[in-house]
Amino acid sequence: MKNFTLVVLLFFFGLGIQAQVKKEDPLMQEVMELHDSIMAKMPRTVNYINQLQAKAQNTAETPEIRTAITHLKKANQSMTDWMQGFGKQFSADEMFGKKALSKEKIHILEQEKIKILAVGEQIKASMEGAEKVL
Repeated sequence: MKNFTLVVLLFFFGLGIQAQVKKEDPLMQEVMELHDSIMAKMPRTVNYINQLQAKAQNTAETPEIRTAITHLKKANQSMTDWMQGFGKQFSADEMFGKKALSKEKIHILEQEKIKILAVGEQIKASMEGAEKVL
């Protein structure tokens, strides 16, 4: 019976340790999912840039083509800038739930969510503009 009690105590102790290690914030998870969904679109934006540049070489370049290329490149740069800024503010342990976020970091994360949503809208708008030109 003592062994059984010891095993049960160790089991619950282990769950307690696991709960302490897993400190992933739901907001961080949401921001990371937004990042992932936008990153999935990035190859398509590069493809659109390539298609537009080819179209510009094969036809008389129009202001619409130049504008679409510029918007796509700016959107890509916005994503790169956001990722660099985000990486400077949060450690990998904070991003992947191995370290709890302080109240200050949660406030920063709320601001980063607003920024990544804006980047997502910029990517979407630039892709829609490119699709109209293509």
